[in-house]
Amino acid sequence: MSHFRKLIYSGVCLCGHSYEEHHFSIVANSEASGTMGDYLPKECEFFGFDENGGLDEDGNEHCRHYVDAEDPDPARRYQWQGTRR
Repeated sequence: MSHFRKLIYSGVCLCGHSYEEHHFSIVANSEASGTMGDYLPKECEFFGFDENGGLDEDGNEHCRHYVDAEDPDPARRYQWQGTRR
């Protein structure tokens, strides 16, 4: 059994923005892409990208990595909250 996990459930991140509004890294491992998809969603780019990625319009922490709003794993939700402090 693979140790990779599904990333997309609803298509909306805990930050309230869609999967498509996040920065994507390419998943090169074929076993991983079979489970996770071809892209790994990272920081939210709704308010900007490059140096502004993951920040809100005021430069405050917004979202450093995608966690689906319907992800059933409470540990990932907790970790996501910790990156916003």
